[in-house]
Amino acid sequence: MKGPPPYSRYQLFTIIDGSVRKVSNYPYKPQRVLKNNDGTVWIARDRMPFRGLYYGGSALLALMDPEGNIRLANEVWNEQDVSPVGLGSPTRSAADRDGRMVVRLYGQPFTEEKSIVYGAGGPWMPPVEPFDPDKDGFYEATPELKLKRLAKAPDRQDDLKLYRDSQGDIYTIHRHSNTLTNWTQNRSKTWADLELLK
Repeated sequence: MKGPPPYSRYQLFTIIDGSVRKVSNYPYKPQRVLKNNDGTVWIARDRMPFRGLYYGGSALLALMDPEGNIRLANEVWNEQDVSPVGLGSPTRSAADRDGRMVVRLYGQPFTEEKSIVYGAGGPWMPPVEPFDPDKDGFYEATPELKLKRLAKAPDRQDDLKLYRDSQGDIYTIHRHSNTLTNWTQNRSKTWADLELLK
């Protein structure tokens, strides 16, 4: 069976007490598997890049309970892409010990179709429709798959990398304007090139 773009398919299985079950709604290779104190497990991956674009529907977040049942957060929250913040951090887990994590939702409704390729945007590429600007933002997610809105998100056109510090604050660095933004505290600072050369 051919998978979603880039047309490769990974097959996940759960093995609980010797019983093997196929996971049908997670066609990409996970970036991280994070165990929570309550026995649940997050299975996560960020958006898959392709030549400055992204494969729509490739940022997946699933939660496996101790019995091996898996729920896809994208379906529960009706979001095409769900990006855990700090997923690639070498110094901090994307999830706290109690299983809470910060996620970025992009305001695009969930669909089974994974062949959509969309970009970061910019003046040459309009945003993907449909788009719900009220849902676009940062949220705290719990192992019960509950969401609590934390802050607005950067403009989708900017395609900024997200960082999370040891206190849990979310930052972006806009390399063209030399702007550091703390999205959690709604603060930013911009430096002129001359200041940075001193």
